Amino acid sequence: MSYTITHHPEFNLVKIAHPDEVSPAIQAKTVPEVAQLAKEHQCLNILSDVRTAKYSLSETDEFAIAQHLAEIFLPESRIAVLLNEDQIALERIRLLEQTAELNGIHLKLTSEAEEVISWLQLENICPNHSLFELEPSV
Repeated sequence: MSYTITHHPEFNLVKIAHPDEVSPAIQAKTVPEVAQLAKEHQCLNILSDVRTAKYSLSETDEFAIAQHLAEIFLPESRIAVLLNEDQIALERIRLLEQTAELNGIHLKLTSEAEEVISWLQLENICPNHSLFELEPSV
C-alpha cells in the first residue's frame, strides 16, 4: 500500500500519487486522509495520479466513491484523476463525473495532463507541468 499525499500551497492543491495499486481498501484509507488535509488548508483542488497503478476498482466501487466525495470534501472542490487510457472506459468516466456533480463535487477523469491543468485552472501558475512528474514532489 504505497501512496504519497502532498500539499502544494502555491496551487491551492492536495496531490495523491498512487504508484502501485488503487483498490477499495486503499481508497478507504486515502480518500479521508486527502479530504482532511484539503480541509486543513482550505484547498479546493485535488489531484489524484493513478497512471502507474494497478487499477483494482470495480464499477460499484467507483460509483460509491463518486457519491461519497461530497460528504467528505469541501463544497465546490475540484477533483482531477489522472489515469492511463486502459484503466477505465470513456462511458464510465462520464457517468462518474455526472454522479459526483449531482452530489456537489466537480470531478474530472482524464489521461491528459494538459486537460487537468486547464480544468483545475492552473495554466498560469503551472506552465512546466511540474505536478505531473511520476515521482511526487515533497
